[in-house]
Amino acid sequence: MLGIFLILPFVLILPGVLWKSQQVFLLLATSLFVAFSLKNIWLRSFIVYLFGWIIYLFLRSLASPLTHFNVSPQTGMSILLFVMAGAIIVKFVSISKLSDEKFYNIIRIAVLLQVFIAIIQYFGFYPWEWLLSSIVAPAHSTADIGPFRGTLGNRDVLGCFIGVSIPLFLSWKEVKHYQNVLIKAATIITLAILLMSPSPGAVAALIGIGVYYFKENKFSILIAFMTAAIYAIIYILTSYHLSDFMAAPSQLSGLVNTGTVAISSPNEGRLWKWMLAFSQIIQSPETLIFGNGPGAFWGRKYPLHNEFIQCWFELGLVGFALMIGYVCSTIKFLFKLKDMVLLSAFVIACIDAGGNYPMHLATTAFLICIITGLIERKRRITDE
Repeated sequence: MLGIFLILPFVLILPGVLWKSQQVFLLLATSLFVAFSLKNIWLRSFIVYLFGWIIYLFLRSLASPLTHFNVSPQTGMSILLFVMAGAIIVKFVSISKLSDEKFYNIIRIAVLLQVFIAIIQYFGFYPWEWLLSSIVAPAHSTADIGPFRGTLGNRDVLGCFIGVSIPLFLSWKEVKHYQNVLIKAATIITLAILLMSPSPGAVAALIGIGVYYFKENKFSILIAFMTAAIYAIIYILTSYHLSDFMAAPSQLSGLVNTGTVAISSPNEGRLWKWMLAFSQIIQSPETLIFGNGPGAFWGRKYPLHNEFIQCWFELGLVGFALMIGYVCSTIKFLFKLKDMVLLSAFVIACIDAGGNYPMHLATTAFLICIITGLIERKRRITDE
């Protein structure tokens, strides 16, 4: 409640001056209510810390022109609203009366629809683009992006969407024999589409399969890691990513020797992005500990392809520690609970987050929030 009273001055002294302060007050106050409706201390603390950053941005904007900042209060508010939307989904699922299996079925249907669209894309038919072109004239063709993307934009997003769902397919069983035959066929086809479109989600799914079967075979995780490593190496050696990895040693040497990374490079792969962001993180103790601010500009308009480094860049070690705290405590809880479906799905989401930005995209973020909500429901039931 103290936080709400702290933002009351914005209502009194800033109407019409700072981005409609009356609405800002309502949104900020609501974010606190959402935060404290969550039982998990890590999730709650993360949103409260983000709330504190927004307050700081608004206070700082009173002292200096907004053009002097790396991030504006409006950008920070957008990040807070996105996080708040995810928290509401988590809360809704955690108190829902629908069974886990019904949620799983909803996800399975959504994934199978994407798989079907990806298959017909492979044969040169792009139904989504065709439908949109009948309504509006597209600015450019997306057929050159290649097949296996469904309606999600590219194979990385599709890879995460399918990858997180793989444990749900592995656990899918019905009473009648013919149904189980169809389920096995659907699972094989889904996994095949995933592996035919290499992405961090595909690598994560291979590791997640090992986690899923760990109860049955203690060596499954080791086998899964080896399989995922071979799959990833083959993909890197046969794709444009090889040049990015070849350039990484010299880029890393520059970072170690000078503490900086060139703002532009002919090889702007993921490793370069992460090093560029890290060079800005270590510029001062303040940015190292507290970050550059929610939504801060790291050098490009798109996210960093790594949710963990992105969190550290924007929210510092404080936000990073809260994120890692939730991940570790959740894996420990699910392992103790022996819920291999949710555990492996959560592990896949976390591994993909290390090579992509699934929490910045509505489709994958929505899916991961549902999984998180189911986990929080398990946690609540266990605590009771």
